[in-house]
Amino acid sequence: MSASPLKISVVVPVHNGAHFIAGCVESILAQTFPACEILVVDDGSTDGTGAVLEAFGGRVRVIAQPQKGRSAARNAGIEAAQGDYVAFLDADDRFLPSHLEQLSVGSDNGRHDIVYDWVGTPYCPPGCRVPRKPEGRSAWKHIRKYQLWVVTSMVKREFLARTAILFPAGMEIGEDALFFWRLILAGASVRYVRARGCDIGVHDANTTRAPQRGAAEPYDRLEQEMRQGACPASARIRGAIRCGRNHDALMALLARLYLDGPATGEPYLRALLRHAAQPCVLPSDRARALLAAGWLLLPAARTRRMTRLIFGYFLTARLSAAPATGKPASSSEAE
Repeated sequence: MSASPLKISVVVPVHNGAHFIAGCVESILAQTFPACEILVVDDGSTDGTGAVLEAFGGRVRVIAQPQKGRSAARNAGIEAAQGDYVAFLDADDRFLPSHLEQLSVGSDNGRHDIVYDWVGTPYCPPGCRVPRKPEGRSAWKHIRKYQLWVVTSMVKREFLARTAILFPAGMEIGEDALFFWRLILAGASVRYVRARGCDIGVHDANTTRAPQRGAAEPYDRLEQEMRQGACPASARIRGAIRCGRNHDALMALLARLYLDGPATGEPYLRALLRHAAQPCVLPSDRARALLAAGWLLLPAARTRRMTRLIFGYFLTARLSAAPATGKPASSSEAE
């Protein structure tokens, strides 16, 4: 890739996002490193989204299609993009002003295939330490604990074209995880920029509030592709998949426990102890399960600090206002 400034296309899928899409687009236009194009894929909206987008004129390219789902909409944007990289944003989220600039710098003049930073509000708001995340030779660890948010990432368009990897059409929960796992297993060079890059919208219609935590489909598909010889099937990757399944199961359990409260503790206590005793579990997950068991057994342990430590920023932010349905509320991205 040449030493000239990188060109970054931003792809935004939207379906009935009239209340959000203007703020989303404005956050892209406000970048300190301008996108070369903004591609909004209107996935069959019927609520006036199109009229909102028309107000931006030539600053936004709108691709209208019948409703096919978020994965198909992102794929349409990838296929139409002209930039060196394709970055993604959802209609109800917003880029922080320096997001594209820090990804551009992190790309090392286009040397890396995937560059990502971290989420801000509500998971890592100002004042919180930005955590370390897998990159380089450790990128495979995303399979055992998915931490690569699609809305904080950009992917080299040439690498996408060469591998023919797109989002799995028809898959709406965990599609982002499978997309990035496939890229990583195909040999993508991954760079993490340890800075906040995107604020996440929180509202009742958000899929991160949906009761579908722990969905096995991304893992099932990856294992099927391994059996078919479509991707590496080393013992390390198989172990990572087992850890990933157990991690998602634990997060689903903690989500339900948070909603139900400690009064319903006995079944949860048994499940937490069973999880901690499993052989293929991340050390951090084992510790979290044991801390949650202590939280159930000892009322004195139910401090605000301990609750946040066990249930995480995403649960504290998102479930505190959710109805007590007894169902998990989460997403493959929310760690």
